[in-house]
Amino acid sequence: MTNDPFRLLGGPLDRRAFLRRSTTAVAGVSLFGLAACGDDSSGSGTPATSDTAAATTAPTTTAAPAAPSIGGDLDFMGWQGEDLPGAMAAFSEANGITVNPTYMASSDDIDARFSVGGGGGLDILSYTSATTPQFEANGRTLAPIDTSRIPNFGNLFSVFTGDPQSIGLANSKGEWVMIPHSFGAFGITYDSAAIDEPQAWADLLTPEFEGRITMPGDPGGNFAMGCRLVDLNPFRCPKDRMEDVADVVRPFISQSKTIAPSYGDVASLLASGEVVAAYLGWAALDIFATYSGADSIRTNVSPEEGTTTFIDGYGIAQGTDNEDTVYAWINEVLDPAINGAAATELAAGATVDGSVEFIDPGIAALYPYDDLDGFFENAPAFMNAPAESDEFVTAGEWAQRFTALLGEG
Repeated sequence: MTNDPFRLLGGPLDRRAFLRRSTTAVAGVSLFGLAACGDDSSGSGTPATSDTAAATTAPTTTAAPAAPSIGGDLDFMGWQGEDLPGAMAAFSEANGITVNPTYMASSDDIDARFSVGGGGGLDILSYTSATTPQFEANGRTLAPIDTSRIPNFGNLFSVFTGDPQSIGLANSKGEWVMIPHSFGAFGITYDSAAIDEPQAWADLLTPEFEGRITMPGDPGGNFAMGCRLVDLNPFRCPKDRMEDVADVVRPFISQSKTIAPSYGDVASLLASGEVVAAYLGWAALDIFATYSGADSIRTNVSPEEGTTTFIDGYGIAQGTDNEDTVYAWINEVLDPAINGAAATELAAGATVDGSVEFIDPGIAALYPYDDLDGFFENAPAFMNAPAESDEFVTAGEWAQRFTALLGEG
């Protein structure tokens, strides 16, 4: 059983799979299948900057000097779309970089590949920071990142650099192993044409919403949110507190008209008018719903009881044979214009100061960039339940409990 928060019951439609199925109109998200990893053949010289902007790329700025020799094949494994085929197209072309993507259904795919010694040939990984401890445990996946080789590292919002270990950006030794490129938050997604904005998760449990809401059948996301609502850390939830989390999740299941097998189905149910609100919604659903002709879908990402956030970013694969290009790539994504274009491409939050002016206004409005510290205080980044533990609830234990809850009806 996977412990990735977006590996869904009833099928492998994770949130990045939803992106590729629902947002092909968002600036060139690749629909191609897996590409074979090739041998690297690096060029030389300082990385060139883009002369023209790609479809989703705002006016290009000159990138700071990065690695001394870049180019050739960049072998990528991660969420589909996070290889940024739109935002990074001009940079790749200018520097002779060929991105060879392998897309994953969940972060477990990365773990499995390295656990059996099959990670050779990969250069760059893109995953959710909640799984960093899982990768660290196998000892063969993530290489420490030398931030001095990333001139744009200082562009990161301080909310990501203050305590990187607590949010999965640094390992247990305090070494950086992930550079964040985007983030998102769970929230109350609702149809503003049908109801006023719910101010609290508890609002969805009133008689007014009986049989009028939905929720995703996502065990990891439900565990993270359930823990948040009883002030527990999903990565360190004592086994004797699992029923407290179950007691939080159970009434939302009972209140739901149907359990959506995927986040894509959550959006479809809202867009069709079959339901008027969703527990465990996602801010980007506002944008995705417009592609179904529904422009009244909104998400409250600041419910009164709080919420939780996920962070996606790049890690360097152990054994990469194109390290200079990996560092140059990461550095370019931390350029404000490119990071803003990436946020637009992914319908996500940006991680770089100065990027907001380059984000599509509708997507920029999803998050309060003037007070990200306050936002993350109310919506802390979560870590997954551990795969194994004698003391804390494991991902497998919760998955079994969640399945039983769904069976209660």
